[in-house]
Amino acid sequence: MLAYLAFKALGGRYPDGLFSAYKRALWQVDPKLQLPVLEADKGTFDAGHGVYAATVEEAQGYAERYQGAVYLVAPLPGKHAVVGEEGWRAEGAICIGQLTQENAPLLARLVLAAYDAGLPQIGAVLRWAIRQIDLGAWWSRPDREWVLRLLIDARDAELLYVAGNLCQDKGYIETIRQALVEIGDAEYLYLAGRDWPDGHYNRAITEALIAAGNAKYLYLAGMHWPARRRDDAIAAALIKTGDPEYLYLAGKGWSNTLYSPAIAQALIKCGDAKHLYLAGCDWPNKRFSEQITHALAKTRHSWYLYRAGLDWPDERFSSMLVDALIKDNNGWILYSAGRDWPDARFSKGITEALLALRNAELLYRAGRYWSAKRYDDRIAQALVETRNPKHLYLAGCHWPKGRFSTAIVQALAETGHPKYLYFAGRDWSDERYDESILQALIRAGDHIYLRRAVEEWPSERATKAKVCLSHECY
Repeated sequence: MLAYLAFKALGGRYPDGLFSAYKRALWQVDPKLQLPVLEADKGTFDAGHGVYAATVEEAQGYAERYQGAVYLVAPLPGKHAVVGEEGWRAEGAICIGQLTQENAPLLARLVLAAYDAGLPQIGAVLRWAIRQIDLGAWWSRPDREWVLRLLIDARDAELLYVAGNLCQDKGYIETIRQALVEIGDAEYLYLAGRDWPDGHYNRAITEALIAAGNAKYLYLAGMHWPARRRDDAIAAALIKTGDPEYLYLAGKGWSNTLYSPAIAQALIKCGDAKHLYLAGCDWPNKRFSEQITHALAKTRHSWYLYRAGLDWPDERFSSMLVDALIKDNNGWILYSAGRDWPDARFSKGITEALLALRNAELLYRAGRYWSAKRYDDRIAQALVETRNPKHLYLAGCHWPKGRFSTAIVQALAETGHPKYLYFAGRDWSDERYDESILQALIRAGDHIYLRRAVEEWPSERATKAKVCLSHECY
């Protein structure tokens, strides 16, 4: 029997042709042990090198990556090893044999027998070995005391949950329940409260779940536990976590008997914009209050204020959300609200805030995409004042009739930017193009763009540009 049995990915042939799957180091059959062994080079262990072994899952990962197989190994007796909860690094290792689907119960018995003999084992490997035991009707087996001791010693919440769910012996149930409570794993406490029959569950499960303070599983308990097991203590524990996601979900999904207005107050106290917005979308009318609207406005989180303007029903939306959006002064969100919000929620204050930013791209987009009811002539004037050649040019390409004006032409000409003057002469319609564009391009004195104008502008415009180019009037 050996201590610290674990798993390693190896390639080659057992026993006399093995090599480490990752490092390709060759294993040699020890003449005394008649088993494959591998020893690290002398002096390398203290430098952090050695032979490594770990859990089945990690070894399987290496085996798949490097075309090997999984073997049961142990630190070589008499050699140094550094041991952790999920594996070890040793000066040398000994290989017991390959793990297969057929012999997994046999290798598990080797691990458990070594543990029974008092030889220390890796916690994760011990739990793997216990999982190979068929727990069906385990309480009636001749070795049930041994199985129970392994379950308690392993401190594996999943195993205890499964064993407790199946067990029909009241004495064993009490022991398993106490062990599960002591571990305090919220997931399996929740599952026990959901699935264990009444004779197996008792109030200690609820108290342990509350003590764990895990918002997700407190919420799930409120959703899925039998009604007789749910009480105000679970709601109070969820409120104490202050977790906005699960407070929102509780307000959305919990029964009326478990839900209380304190959940809404806790969500408001969190001040989390996303889940305040979602509450406005999804909570039943009796659970929603104007305080949630106030709390969302107070966050001044532009994205969720904008989303509320899109998605909240009329009875929940308020002008205070518009005011908060304006105060946040996020240009893209102001523009998007002007483009997307229903007419009843749009405010001239949004236009004023957008104008004050003097952002050429957003002014251009508002002129292109805002509806006629929302468009204001001051948007064109503000764009002109930016003297931004790119967006003046784009306005000439894309703005609807009635929004474009000669002031935009004049502003682009005054920028003297040869690239966008050339683009305007190439792309603008005859209704929008003006001779001042060519004159501005000539004044810019850019020989390259003037020549491109001759080659690429519409014929009448190109002819005039050609005359200027031939007379070197630039």
